[in-house]
Amino acid sequence: MLGALCLAALVLLSLVARPAQAAPVVADTVLLENPDGVWDDEFNPKAMEAAFGANWETQKFADVQADDATGGLFAPHVRLIWIEGSDESTSEAKAFVTDHEAALKAFVARGGGLFINSATNQELTIDYDGRSVGRSSDAFTDEAVATDPSHPIFKGPATPNATTFTGGSFAHGGVTGPDLRTLLQGVESSEIVLAEYASGSGKVIIGSMTAVEYQVPEDAAKSLRVNILSYLVAPPPSPPSPTPTVDATKPILKLTGLPKKCVDGGFRFRVKVSDPGGVGLVRVKLGGKLLRKVDAKGKTTRIVKVQISDKKLERPGKYRVKVIARDLAGNVSRKGSAFKVCG
Repeated sequence: MLGALCLAALVLLSLVARPAQAAPVVADTVLLENPDGVWDDEFNPKAMEAAFGANWETQKFADVQADDATGGLFAPHVRLIWIEGSDESTSEAKAFVTDHEAALKAFVARGGGLFINSATNQELTIDYDGRSVGRSSDAFTDEAVATDPSHPIFKGPATPNATTFTGGSFAHGGVTGPDLRTLLQGVESSEIVLAEYASGSGKVIIGSMTAVEYQVPEDAAKSLRVNILSYLVAPPPSPPSPTPTVDATKPILKLTGLPKKCVDGGFRFRVKVSDPGGVGLVRVKLGGKLLRKVDAKGKTTRIVKVQISDKKLERPGKYRVKVIARDLAGNVSRKGSAFKVCG
């Protein structure tokens, strides 16, 4: 009995001590946020769905598989990572970025899109790649304006759009760092509240925007969030079109049936034209006069039957037949042959 109890205790201990298995990543786009989300936000998942259909998933900072490239957050198929560190979740987002900064940089360098947003309620900053987002004091932005209204995120694909936003507040804190392209800036606070920069083949957008439920006009704020995601995951460039092969091969001509001895009257002969790229026009001349003109209509082989009547052979002597063949690429072959009319 005692042995059975000890065995049961050991089994229980092993189950308790077993670490939780990290959550694999299946979709190509990932929203990373706290289990409870941020504030009362309901739109972040809807923004992912609007931008990517069913090809997205939500993961939690503490659970996501982020140490193994195969099947994890940094697997080759992943194209976008959205790190949401707003409200009271800034410390978790900050720790995640710090722990995985090298992997995030490599992800962007190979062409991934990274969106770090943190309208924090904590006096913290998230530091990534020499840039920061957060606040160290009561820095709030109620009105923000687009510094470049022509930027794609203010155009679509989601509509309606706006280039001026207000809110209570629209943003908490700001974005700082080198080589930033400012996208949205506070009117009174002068804080940069949305900015981007390129790294390797990918793009990074960093913002301090609150949830869309706190922003006006709300419909345009929702479009902005969707357009940011769509912009970061632009379609991959189409492979270059193969250089067309230049057809420089001339048609092959073969004449059969021309008499080897002198003739006393009319006769028939045959012209065979071959070209792998397609035969165009075939002309057959007697002397300088056209006997036949045939459109081969792109066939790779065309046989032309030619008749020379008695009326064409008005006098004894030597006559010359000339064939001119042109293929569809414009290459031309010429071939001639002679025969005699008996005296």
